Amino acid sequence: MTKNKIEPYKNILPTIYAYTTPDIPKHDGGTKIGYTTQPVEDRIKQQTKTADIDFKIEWSEVAKFSAEPQDFFLDYDFHKFLLKNKIERKIKTEWFKIFPADAQKYFFKFRDRDFSDLQGKSGESYKLRAEQFQAVEKTLNHYKKNFSATAEFFFANFFEIF
Repeated sequence: MTKNKIEPYKNILPTIYAYTTPDIPKHDGGTKIGYTTQPVEDRIKQQTKTADIDFKIEWSEVAKFSAEPQDFFLDYDFHKFLLKNKIERKIKTEWFKIFPADAQKYFFKFRDRDFSDLQGKSGESYKLRAEQFQAVEKTLNHYKKNFSATAEFFFANFFEIF
């Protein structure tokens, strides 16, 4: 008699992967970026096998932030990051107009929570809208008029720079 082995759990490893389809001209210069919890090659074969499409796995990485908190993330989180970095995406697909090596560089930045390219440059000036400027001036004037050593004022230290 054969005994069945029951496995109460299965280790899964969320993975972001990138592949190309060299034989499909419309995908030239494009990379498919997806997510799986199964072996990457198995997942890609599910997408390509019945259509008889050759593929090349370019890279795969664990879908987990390297910096605290070390949460897992999904492909659409990374997709949003690519879009914010002005990487073109084919509508309603996971195909991006980016070379695989560049996509991997963006992946490492995202994984490491390096969002510096999305933030303004240091020393870059920011112009307040008229109503913002008026609100700051009004608050600053109130602070200067009513401040005393014993008074409490929200953001008191902030206004010391003016």
